[in-house]
Amino acid sequence: MGCGLSRGADVGLVNKLLFAAPDSSSYAAWSFKGELLWVPLAQYSSFGESSLRGPADDYVFPCRLLQCDKAEYLVIFYHKNADDLGSCKPFVEKIRSCLGVHVLVVEYPGYGLCSSSTATAEQVNKHAFAAVEFAQTALGVPLRQIIVLGSCIGTGPAITVAAELELAGLVLISPFLSVVQIFRDHLGGVLSKLVSEQFRNDVLIKSVRSPTLICHGKLDKLVPFAHAEQLHRSLKCKAKLVDSSAANHHTNLLQDEQQFIAPMREFFDLPGSPSGKGLRVPAWAFLRRRHNDRVLLAKEAAEMDRLCSKQVGSPKVCDSMERGHGGEGCTRDKGGSSQQSPRSPPVDAVSCSDGGSQRGPLCQTELLCGHGLEAALKLLWHRCGLLSRSS
Repeated sequence: MGCGLSRGADVGLVNKLLFAAPDSSSYAAWSFKGELLWVPLAQYSSFGESSLRGPADDYVFPCRLLQCDKAEYLVIFYHKNADDLGSCKPFVEKIRSCLGVHVLVVEYPGYGLCSSSTATAEQVNKHAFAAVEFAQTALGVPLRQIIVLGSCIGTGPAITVAAELELAGLVLISPFLSVVQIFRDHLGGVLSKLVSEQFRNDVLIKSVRSPTLICHGKLDKLVPFAHAEQLHRSLKCKAKLVDSSAANHHTNLLQDEQQFIAPMREFFDLPGSPSGKGLRVPAWAFLRRRHNDRVLLAKEAAEMDRLCSKQVGSPKVCDSMERGHGGEGCTRDKGGSSQQSPRSPPVDAVSCSDGGSQRGPLCQTELLCGHGLEAALKLLWHRCGLLSRSS
């Protein structure tokens, strides 16, 4: 499961430095009610360069989907190291509210609830490509409406994706030329020759065809501003470099709208044209499976359709006090613990429909609780091991 780009003795050490995951996950399986999705890697592995098209790992990885009512664009965010889906929460929620876009945050192997897997450049790129394909095929968002955004180490997978696919746009925050160049800047040329390369952003950037926005602080001492300047010069498409004179590598770009939000809005003409409808999320995407068994999934889907075909009439919107439901989007088992509940009109999809409701400015989906749907989902959850048999 190594990187595959170089097999030097230092690969493991370099990976630990590059992918410095938090000591523990900042979120749990019940976090982000109605927003925590699970993407089966084996099912979404057709994108990407040939070296990434081998047998995919047989697991699912978490993503967080923040929907925005009637948004035209989806921003797929690849976070920096030392972050996970939970710790980047304020940043992505600000992007959604200020720019009027959907946001899909991608988790890396070795991070958050993916802590049992190992982070390498190859594995991170697999997650990155799978998230784009999931957005296109499962959520129904065409590539022309997808903007990929990478921060720091996340600029590696972001550029890798944009070099292969023509998208609505590419956004880079504090990008680097290459891993070797970072070590060369800090350790000198001799020691940097001992480092295995992971992301060749300086090479791949020349293949990017999508409009590209780069934001980099001039006071950045970890990744010098010169990296962004060279990447900008290498681009052969529409591009803009935003040089924040007072920003360093750890500056919060949301403190000053002119450092990130305003350039994003102007460069991509956001929020764009209202689509008039929300995203449709497959019900299975809310389910965490230990293994991606396609035969089992097909059988469960057939059983789910059979049960739901017996449903009489339309499901009604239930309030949080009916049928043992806890807070919004949760069902409670007999032990009192909360489990995330898919929200779906119809059974295979959920729709974002109430962005202007009294629940606040964040776009929410309605919870639909017809008896047939509820029974079908419980059956599927039991067989996937998400709920105990006694619940």
